[in-house]
Amino acid sequence: MLKVTIITVVMNLIQNKRMNMFETCVESIRVQDYPEIEHIIIDGASSDGTIELLNKLKLTYYSEPDTGIYNAMNKGIAHATGDIIAFLNSDDYYTDSTVISSVVETFEKTNADMVIGDCTYFFPDKKLISAHSKIENLLYTISVCHQSTFCKLDLMKAVGGFDETYKIAADYHFIHKILLSGYKLVFLNKILSVFREGGISSNRQKVLEEIYDIQYKNFNRFNIKISQKQVRKILHREFLPLNAYIKARKLVCPQLRRRFDARYIKNILKFIRHWLVTVHVRRNRKLIKIFGIVLYTEEKS
Repeated sequence: MLKVTIITVVMNLIQNKRMNMFETCVESIRVQDYPEIEHIIIDGASSDGTIELLNKLKLTYYSEPDTGIYNAMNKGIAHATGDIIAFLNSDDYYTDSTVISSVVETFEKTNADMVIGDCTYFFPDKKLISAHSKIENLLYTISVCHQSTFCKLDLMKAVGGFDETYKIAADYHFIHKILLSGYKLVFLNKILSVFREGGISSNRQKVLEEIYDIQYKNFNRFNIKISQKQVRKILHREFLPLNAYIKARKLVCPQLRRRFDARYIKNILKFIRHWLVTVHVRRNRKLIKIFGIVLYTEEKS
């Protein structure tokens, strides 16, 4: 039977008024119907009573200073003893008691290296929005939820865990590298987690800058020659130049290629239609463009 390790990183839960959310996170793991689960807490040397809370909840934890969330996650990887590893933030939780058993079943049936499910976003105004993970978009942007992603522990250790030079998008760096290395990613059509919006990942500009850097370095590392200028266009247009796409297609696992091809053709056609005839009204601007030539534009006061 496969063993699953779940890592949760915490820091001063009581001071930050996250105690109740953390208890929801813990309970969502404890109610799972799968027996072989290891839950490890990595604490960043809390000084507000968090350690007493962890003891009260009878959790396995390691407490010492760290240099950031990905440094803490890497410490969790070092302590993990499972076959499969996942990361669930202290504010987040699994949707029902069958999440882990569904994931393990998918690993066993498909011989996957990584299983990715859907998630629900929980906004501060208590609004819930379901988000579909799209593996075929991973070449271009963050399109899956980290809390709904499960990976073989041996694979995660083999590639060195998370690159701690990234402060927000190291999880995307890891998945992007795994994708281009040809490992088998499998999509599980099930909402696995609830992710609370907020925190450092909400810094949109910082996220974009890290994505640009990740794509530039990863594409070129795998001999897909891309300039920094092209990388910025890739993210916004969401498709690669044809020669770069052909190289990238050869690198991803064969089971995903048809899915990636359909996605690539769809966005090429979308871009062509947009270039041929564009008519839109945005905020205070009207624009009409045909064959890339602007025929009419108006700025409203």
